[in-house]
Parts: sequence; structure tokens; C-alpha cells
Amino acid sequence: MSNPVHLRVVLGGDDARKLSLMSGIPASVDQLVHEIKTAVSEINAEFMRITTLPLQAKFLGEVDKYTPNLMKFFSGRGGAAGKKTRLLMAPTTKSEDIEEGLCTSRSLCLSQ
Repeated sequence: MSNPVHLRVVLGGDDARKLSLMSGIPASVDQLVHEIKTAVSEINAEFMRITTLPLQAKFLGEVDKYTPNLMKFFSGRGGAAGKKTRLLMAPTTKSEDIEEGLCTSRSLCLSQ
């Protein structure tokens, strides 16, 4: 039996999630893609069952609510993580058209 594997799966430009495969890496890419889609669907369905709200919309709504405080927190970080975070947050200081929530969610992914 294979050892469990923990992956960070990028589902889109702004969507990365952790995934644990308890039976190890599948034999083919197609099987891996299927397992990822199944896991994401199960998480979304379970959240909907418990809360009757879609997970992504609920999460993004909460991020929007806390965005000003999160931006202050991320801008105050030091070291290599702070440097990366400042690069992600730089577009928000240059243009009002850039969505602050997008930069904040990217910084949240970086901080994990």
C-alpha cells in the first residue's frame, strides 16, 4: 500500500487547494484529475448540505468583509513572505480597478 500524499492543486489562476490522497499518487494523470474533481465536488456538496450556501460564494463574501484588515496585516509582514505579499498587493496601490479581494485571497494562499 502506498503512503498518503498531500498536494496543492491549482484549479485556476486564483484557485489553489490542498488535497490529501490517502492511497498515494494514482497511476495516470486522468485518474489524478478524476480524484481531484471528485474531492472538490464532495467538499462543495457537503458545505452546501450543511449550510445551504455555496462554498466559494460564502468564502469570497467573508474575504470581502475582512479585506481592509487583511490588507493591513499582509502589508506589515516582514522577510521573504512579506516581500512576496507586497508584490501581490502592489496592483491595489496602482489602480482602483484591481479587485482588492483578489489580491487578498492570493496573499491568503501564500501565507499557508
